[in-house]
Amino acid sequence: MQLLFANPKSPQAQRTPWFRFTLWSLWSLTWLGACLPGENPEEKETQAQSPLSGAEIPQTPEKPKAQTRTSPQVSVSWSSSWNGGEWVTRLVVGPENRLWAICQQPAQCLESSDHGRSWQLRFATEESAGLVGGGWLREPEISSQASQQGTTSILLVGMEGQVWKLSMQKDRNDQSEIIRTGGDILVRETSFSRSGKHILLVGETGRLVESRDGGGHWQSHDLPSQSSLHAAWIDDSGRAWVGGSGGLLFERQKIESGKIRWQQKPLPEPFQIEDILFHGQHLGWCAGSQGKLFQTEDGGNTWHRQPQVHPGFFTRLARSQDGHLFIAGDAGLVQYRRAGEKNWKALPTFDQTLWLDLLFLPSRELLLAGSDPFIASLKWP
Repeated sequence: MQLLFANPKSPQAQRTPWFRFTLWSLWSLTWLGACLPGENPEEKETQAQSPLSGAEIPQTPEKPKAQTRTSPQVSVSWSSSWNGGEWVTRLVVGPENRLWAICQQPAQCLESSDHGRSWQLRFATEESAGLVGGGWLREPEISSQASQQGTTSILLVGMEGQVWKLSMQKDRNDQSEIIRTGGDILVRETSFSRSGKHILLVGETGRLVESRDGGGHWQSHDLPSQSSLHAAWIDDSGRAWVGGSGGLLFERQKIESGKIRWQQKPLPEPFQIEDILFHGQHLGWCAGSQGKLFQTEDGGNTWHRQPQVHPGFFTRLARSQDGHLFIAGDAGLVQYRRAGEKNWKALPTFDQTLWLDLLFLPSRELLLAGSDPFIASLKWP
């Protein structure tokens, strides 16, 4: 028998149908193998050498954020029950863990007795400029008198310098009165000490108004600067800091005669200070424009800039009882740094929100409020 394909180049073999069928089959298998996905050594080598490919990143499976210790989740809470306006400028926690939300527009104050799940209107005014802040009067003699009458008192501050004292009754027969501060001031920021005894209002042209008795009496001061003040911090001892445009930073100091003077403190870089926060006598922070955050460890004598994850416009600082530091700002920016750590981590929130206040609750929950008509909550693990 003649062996076909012994010499495939022979004319006789090429004319054989079986030879042509075998060549077609081999070609089809070769083409099919080239089309199947596989690893191309030349392509892999080209990608490794490409300057645009960057460093090689290990392909490890990513854990869900809800399960990671360093990634608390932000979610919209209670938005369906929120009947307030936009621009919530301040959140205040009062007795029995009741919450107050102070709104700039419309100018009103709402109360929640169920940790923010529902809100009731307690105060409203036709003040066109709106409310910029407020605080609960927890000073002992004020609190004892209020408890006997079954009332809770809160001060509300308007942008044009008006101050309302709202006495909220258990039977909801609330009463309000206007308090005269005696200072002509366009208020930008307010600060209440923990007891409510010391109150500080700051605003345009370097002017500030202060009360040392829970709003009973007021004094106005003019700092040696015409720059606007945007930040204020005061504690129960009367120690206070204010800050504003151009890196303006002042500390209130007592001198031997018993009088008070405001001493300017230099910063390494100028920027608009939007918030000031201190913990204890030595540790403090100031933050504001251009994504700048400065920290002091010697009571404010020297300040050092801190690295951050994302630059932005910072508006508010908050510190939890266990030492975790949070900072919020525009474009939904929220960052945090755990106690004892140096690195900041960004949290995904809501891109168009300008956060104006942060408030820690005893339930390890952080409330965030700002330019949108809802209040968000962050569950801290």
